[in-house]
Amino acid sequence: MKIQTEQLQHLVDKQTSKVSGRKDTAGFDDLLAREMQEKGSQAATKATEPQATQATAPPSSGILGLHSLFATQQVNPSVSHQELMNTMDGVLNQLDQYAAKLGSPDVSLRSVYEELQGVGQQMDQLRQTMQAQGTSSPELDALYSEMEILATTETFKLNRGDYSAG
Repeated sequence: MKIQTEQLQHLVDKQTSKVSGRKDTAGFDDLLAREMQEKGSQAATKATEPQATQATAPPSSGILGLHSLFATQQVNPSVSHQELMNTMDGVLNQLDQYAAKLGSPDVSLRSVYEELQGVGQQMDQLRQTMQAQGTSSPELDALYSEMEILATTETFKLNRGDYSAG
């Protein structure tokens, strides 16, 4: 079998181009260091400027430039959304109480089960409220789904006997 030198030549060319590319990275390091020094000196001059000019200057780029986008997304929720969020907060508090009771050796499984049934009833009421209002937001739907999965899983585990009394 004869060795094809064309393929070897192609590999040699690739490796030499990689080596020459590595030489350019040292230039990049120098360029980056210069840019960082310039940014530092610009920040120092901004610190010495009067406060009035800083307040009127719009953010140029980076994270500060995204502030206006976040501000538009933080619109006050409607009353119905706020009520739903308060109800969900109450259900989450009940789930926390359930977890605390479950971890306590002094509490019977019967009282823990009653707490879990209360969470299930609250979840049913919450679902009916969400359907009746018809105000659907992906965030609230996702939170509700997670809470429902958690409550259903805990009910299943308690009924199956995963938790032992005392």
